[in-house]
Amino acid sequence: MAQNFSSSALRVYILVVFEFDVPIDDLQIVSVLRDLCQTTHPRFSSMMFRDKDGGKRWSKVEVQLKEHIFIPKFPEGLSLNSYDKYFGKYLSRIAMEQSPLNKPSWEVHIIKYPTSNASGGSIVLRVHHSIADGYSIMCLLLSSLRRADNPSLLPTFPSCKRSKPEFGNKRNSMRLPRFFNSILDFAWNLRNSSEVDDKIPIRSGNEGVEFQPFVLSHITFAITQLTEIKKNLGDEVTINDVITGVIFYGTRLYMQDVDYKSRKGNASACVVLNTRNVGYQLVEDMIKSDAKGAWGNRIVFMPIPMNKIEDGRNPLDYLWGAQKMIKKKRHPLTLSISDQLFKMTRKIKGHEVNNVGTNTESFMRFYFTT
Repeated sequence: MAQNFSSSALRVYILVVFEFDVPIDDLQIVSVLRDLCQTTHPRFSSMMFRDKDGGKRWSKVEVQLKEHIFIPKFPEGLSLNSYDKYFGKYLSRIAMEQSPLNKPSWEVHIIKYPTSNASGGSIVLRVHHSIADGYSIMCLLLSSLRRADNPSLLPTFPSCKRSKPEFGNKRNSMRLPRFFNSILDFAWNLRNSSEVDDKIPIRSGNEGVEFQPFVLSHITFAITQLTEIKKNLGDEVTINDVITGVIFYGTRLYMQDVDYKSRKGNASACVVLNTRNVGYQLVEDMIKSDAKGAWGNRIVFMPIPMNKIEDGRNPLDYLWGAQKMIKKKRHPLTLSISDQLFKMTRKIKGHEVNNVGTNTESFMRFYFTT
């Protein structure tokens, strides 16, 4: 998967924003980054090079930390609202930039100006997706933190009971319909990869739209709000299901507001699904050969049709419908078949050709992770 993300056809970066209430200490940041490159994980001090067979392999290189740290300059004495705008424009700009090819593809941006959400400034970690996926990055960040009450200890999290496997206690007669459903879902994914959505406000249909300037926007939800929605939808609905349903519903409302006719248009999203079935792990455990939650990109691409909004329906009904669709699409057999097809296509045509389809038909359609 790292070879696909490092190709010229597919350029995907992960942006992680840290917001601080106290001023940022540059020396502490440099110390953490030095540990990151020297001891934490070799990917941050490596680059991909082609071998004699034409494949790409990670090779260790010397890292100059000063080439990876950026401290932008904004005008002094502005209001929080003005700094919010400067920060937003800066984020949008670095999200569009391509990292130089002569150094490992990660950067740290230290913004020493207050914003509405960060009175002490912000730090932005920009990592190329070939280095790791979101799960790996979060485990890396959590492994770098320590408890406030005892700095010698790592953070701890409440334990939660996992639901029983979907097929654990069901009769074999129930597996056959699910098998055919998985085949049908795989066929839909295959057909959808060669077709495009209708021309709608979120999909212009213009060539090269991925190279056009764009602006990053964000909205904040209280975890209590998401939990309340989850409670109303039932125990089998996860927080990720709620967030995905809210994104779908909000996108449909936006389409309807911009062009009312587009409310009936076909639209789909490419959800990148983490395939690991484990919780938080230490980085030193992830890099072991037998790790259950191994480092890297353990993900699959899952195209999901966004349900149309029906007049008079409760928004919770829409979220429930979106959850049922996602649950069906992420069936292990469907994901396994799709993943094998992706790998087979890469072996036959190469990752560059394979990614052209992924880029134009999936990522530029609508992309987020769960």
